[in-house]
Amino acid sequence: MNPIEQIWKYIRKQIRKRRLTGEYPKNEKEMWVAWEEEWVKVLQEVINMWIERMDDVCGKIIKYKGDNCFHG
Repeated sequence: MNPIEQIWKYIRKQIRKRRLTGEYPKNEKEMWVAWEEEWVKVLQEVINMWIERMDDVCGKIIKYKGDNCFHG
């Protein structure tokens, strides 16, 4: 339900893509740097999209009585 979870998922995906270029973090310090780099790349429009979808998500949760089975 929390839009920040969508952002974290997106950032993890972007960091995993770094394996293809050999830029995947090798230790905790590099991981923190990678997260910060990817965080600043997230466009405000993308964040707004996730926030705007909350009405639809909440409506579906109510419709399915608390179940999140609509996520496919």
